[in-house]
Amino acid sequence: MFNENIDIRKAQETYAKNGWVTINDVLQREAAEEIWRALVQDVPWELFYTRAREEATNLQGPPELVTYSHDQLVGLSPEQHEKITAEINLRASKWYAFKYYMYSLNKAESPALREFFEILGSEKYYGLIRYISSDLNINSRSAIATCYKPSCFLKQHDDTGTENRRVTHIFGFTRGWQ
Repeated sequence: MFNENIDIRKAQETYAKNGWVTINDVLQREAAEEIWRALVQDVPWELFYTRAREEATNLQGPPELVTYSHDQLVGLSPEQHEKITAEINLRASKWYAFKYYMYSLNKAESPALREFFEILGSEKYYGLIRYISSDLNINSRSAIATCYKPSCFLKQHDDTGTENRRVTHIFGFTRGWQ
């Protein structure tokens, strides 16, 4: 599934210099296409967003995280969608906020997505990430797929203090990403 021809020494040098690295074509093209197809055709996306907490006197402070399952989304009326959008936009106008669709890969039923999730938890992949990051303590993973439709966004942020996270990896499957 992974491209064996990536220059991991160069990736390690770039990561050490910048604190981040972009590795193009890390997956074999066929595997990437199969994962893309599964994401488009097989995933029951959930809406995930932030809103101000009800007890908050202003819009600042920790947000309330809200998730609507695929089944809940299907049952929403246009008025309910408008209310959700208003909540999201109010929070975003003053403070950190986001709105996107997500899917936890540990629930994947698609063979391509299951295989991808398993590989991300393999010792071989941990070894690659440990080598590139020079962090020998990396030993677990969580993986979600995200989908950004019109009106979705993720405001500028960093992942400091997030779930004891040491390294974040992003695989882009969007064609013509802008």
